[in-house]
Amino acid sequence: MRFQKILIAPDKFKGTLTAVEAARAIERGLRVGLGARITARLLPIADGGEGTTDAICAVLPHARMIAISSTGPRGEPCECAAVLAGDDAFFEMSATAGLKLVPQAERDPWRLTTRGVGFMMKALAERGAKNIHAGLGGSATNDAGLGAGEALGFRFLDEHGRAIAALPENCARIAAIVPPVENPLRGAQIIALCDVANPLLGPEGASHVYGPQKGLRDPERMDAALARIADIVARDLGVDYRNLPGAGAAGGLGYGLMTFCGAKLKPGFETIAAFAGIEAAVRECDLVITGEGRLDSQTLFGKGPAELARLARREGKPAIAFGGCIEVGAEKPLRELFADIRALEGPDAAGAGAAAALEATVARFFEKKQ
Repeated sequence: MRFQKILIAPDKFKGTLTAVEAARAIERGLRVGLGARITARLLPIADGGEGTTDAICAVLPHARMIAISSTGPRGEPCECAAVLAGDDAFFEMSATAGLKLVPQAERDPWRLTTRGVGFMMKALAERGAKNIHAGLGGSATNDAGLGAGEALGFRFLDEHGRAIAALPENCARIAAIVPPVENPLRGAQIIALCDVANPLLGPEGASHVYGPQKGLRDPERMDAALARIADIVARDLGVDYRNLPGAGAAGGLGYGLMTFCGAKLKPGFETIAAFAGIEAAVRECDLVITGEGRLDSQTLFGKGPAELARLARREGKPAIAFGGCIEVGAEKPLRELFADIRALEGPDAAGAGAAAALEATVARFFEKKQ
């Protein structure tokens, strides 16, 4: 096996390595396994979920990371990372409304909000961003973006015309929704990066599919509450996005961003790949190396490594994937897409030693191929 130009483009190894850290570990392993006489290009990838800001900051030459003061899913103050790159801005909704921000005992989507997402978008618009990319994924919330709308100036009123907090627990009391007089986003376009096709409601919707993993015990009741809100939105705001693919992303935030911001939903990997110049990089290389924390059946459905492998196949280039682990039973379909797959080796491959395990696994793999 002789390769001169190698593209290293992993996704994050969730919980252990960022995409940038994984790419560097792979490069170190390559230089051990193949020697120093290779040209390696590192382009960490992301699909809009956690790790997107790190990945985009690493691949865009003029990108800079900034901190923005916002609020978390329980309303607590928090500092959130975002990326500015010319007219474009990027942030992850999980930075302000993510499951990782809520202790296990307090995971109750009826009381959690995406208000911080609205504050993030306003702050980025105030900094001059014209295109604000919101990565959807890893949410603790199931509020259909009501909190984000509230932060942007939409008022939620009860039957007596009194303002009421835009929380799912108050959905039964919301009787009207009033839009703000002025657009607080200063004309910025919101792009929601989303790789799921779930609608807002029903058995394939946000509450039923994703709600239970966030602590939601009564998805039927939540679904009915959000259906009522969607009816009010259609009546008062004249739009109805409940059935569009992606409306159910991030606890219905896809629906909320379309409703309250006129957002466009775009595939996460494709959008990030376009900014990073992934297609040209694949065309110029001899081999693509990718990976993520877990290679499984879900990898094949819109995840970055699989989309990258499909792109490589169209260009006639082999793609190899390394994973923290490989799902039993998924090996066959994965091997049909990738030229080869390997799980990390070592006792601490899923912990603090993940970088060393990835480096060693890559080195051993290529030493055996020479």
